[in-house]
Amino acid sequence: IEGFRAVFQQVLWYFPIAQLVRKSEDTEKIMNSLVGMGLFLGLHSVYQYIAKVPMPGNWVDVTENVRTRAFSIVGSPNILGALFVLFMLLGLFFTLSRGAWLAFAFSIFIFIIVYNPKLLLPFMFLGGVFILSGGTMSQRLLFMLSPSYMAKSSKAGRLYRWSVGIDKWKRNKFLGLGLGRFGGAVAMNNQLSPFYLDNYYLKTLTEMGIYGILGLAFVIIYFIISSSRIIKAQVDNKKKILAMGLFSGAIGVLAQNFVENIFEVPAMAIYVWIVMALINTLAPSEKDFIK
Repeated sequence: IEGFRAVFQQVLWYFPIAQLVRKSEDTEKIMNSLVGMGLFLGLHSVYQYIAKVPMPGNWVDVTENVRTRAFSIVGSPNILGALFVLFMLLGLFFTLSRGAWLAFAFSIFIFIIVYNPKLLLPFMFLGGVFILSGGTMSQRLLFMLSPSYMAKSSKAGRLYRWSVGIDKWKRNKFLGLGLGRFGGAVAMNNQLSPFYLDNYYLKTLTEMGIYGILGLAFVIIYFIISSSRIIKAQVDNKKKILAMGLFSGAIGVLAQNFVENIFEVPAMAIYVWIVMALINTLAPSEKDFIK
């Protein structure tokens, strides 16, 4: 029951937002409030990084020269980074979350592809300059490509945990081990799993099997298709940019779920469902089409 609640309870937030928010003006007000919250977290993160606030967790490899990672009031740099990805704020760089950086880059890539593909080459050039700059953030990204990182990850890191998750899934490929049984917060809290899988989709596959992952894939694909139609149908450029920003942010968080259990944090899942509902409020009405 707890495993079911952890997956499906956050989905319920979609429905009141979809029913209560009907005007694009209200959508803008809500997004301004959320971005304002993100701005506060961003400023707090910058302060933490400058002040070298001690990290409460083992968040870096012993071979990395990282003095601190911003986590603000969220408690985790990876989850804080996911918030910044969703709201497209650059404060995520101080979290030093590689998953969040890659998700943010993917979000910007999607935004550019939809808005103006001509900007793709400058974006890729700037990304290459950033990666080769030699700074702390670029070093953490390049470290993922090193043999040392791959060896450690295969022995006790993500690659090892993913291999264990796949072995568990093979025991019941269609139905999985059962909700809350392995690789997530519920399993950890009930001593049923020794670690998080750090891949929400693999966690879903392991616990819910092929049927569960197909259900999740259906929701994501439908969201992409419906959002694309809404963006394409916009006649107002301001609303189109807002819809593109909401869509790109949500896609970024969905991408980050490949390397983190982002939806295991209720607040993050709720924010994404709210964003998904807000995009629907931007669907042009018949009056807009007449205009």
